[in-house]
Amino acid sequence: MSNVAAILSRELGRDVRYLRSSMLGFYREARRRGTARPLAAVMTGIGLVARTGLARSVDPTLAKLLGRKATSFERFVRGRASVWAR
Repeated sequence: MSNVAAILSRELGRDVRYLRSSMLGFYREARRRGTARPLAAVMTGIGLVARTGLARSVDPTLAKLLGRKATSFERFVRGRASVWAR
């Protein structure tokens, strides 16, 4: 996840840091901030998948479904910099 923070920092021109927390800690913080239980659970699950490396690569099926190559995270962030700046 620190690689994601590095990409965000570079593309947005500001410091973004990844602070590792426990999955339970993440869930509790999401709930404290008002996130609904089901969404907090999904976000926690996505974090677990990312943390374990199961989301390290893009399945080739995605390109077949989209009819094009997947967009890189760098390009995704660059194209939505105004959203990330909020």
